[in-house]
Amino acid sequence: MKRLRRFLVIVSAALLAVGVVMVYSASAIHSQETMGSRGYYLIRHLSSLGIGLILAVALLGCDMQWIRRHLKVMV
Repeated sequence: MKRLRRFLVIVSAALLAVGVVMVYSASAIHSQETMGSRGYYLIRHLSSLGIGLILAVALLGCDMQWIRRHLKVMV
């Protein structure tokens, strides 16, 4: 079980890293022309990624029954 968890964390981190590189490579020139900064969309993406990671870690510590009670979407 520990190996599976480690594998999932490594694969997730690799996918996140590839996604960050893809966002930057796809939007650098456009953001330079429109926003004046090559990293505008990269910073927005990283901040959203950080918020998502914080929420994911926070939800890891919660009981599933508590989550079901408070989030109607997960019925």
